[in-house]
Amino acid sequence: MKKFIYFDIGNIFHTVDKVFTTAPKDFDISNEDMLIIYDEFSNDLTIGKISVHDFWNICCQRLNISGGENYDIAKSWANDYVIIPETHQLAGDLSAKYEIGILSNHFNGMFPETIKQGKIPDLNYKTFIISAETGFRKPQSEIYDLAENKSGFTGDDIFFIDDQQKNIDEAIRHGWQTFLFDYKHPQESVDKLRAILL
Repeated sequence: MKKFIYFDIGNIFHTVDKVFTTAPKDFDISNEDMLIIYDEFSNDLTIGKISVHDFWNICCQRLNISGGENYDIAKSWANDYVIIPETHQLAGDLSAKYEIGILSNHFNGMFPETIKQGKIPDLNYKTFIISAETGFRKPQSEIYDLAENKSGFTGDDIFFIDDQQKNIDEAIRHGWQTFLFDYKHPQESVDKLRAILL
């Protein structure tokens, strides 16, 4: 029996395909070069070893960016996210029937700006499990254990929506019910979720 729903964020509430669009335009640098640096430091970002501001400082050094010291990289980064309105509406509808929470690989210095810009729906979440605040990231088992503790539910009382199979697989090992979301066909995924949950 489903009692609690956890949502991932990226490619669930917004797409991340156009990330690092604004900053490269603002400083006339290469999107590809920023992505290369991101790939190098993505794990450190996700488990909170460095913040998004630390990452930007590294970019400034590596790419010889002049005048970037006071640049709001979190604001720029979040601005590049594109809202998926279908899941925003779905989450609102589900929140009337279930307790809900966030379980996401996300970065220090980024989450508040993402909320501020409305890239995550403004709902009454019971808990936020943000990887950078825990030191663990999906699909590490520890972050799922923490999610159970924070929600107050275990096993198939939890329903988890994520866009990556490896994250789904670990949730299944915890006995959770799951749904692999296809962000490139959001309406199709949302229709299936409505049939399951509403």
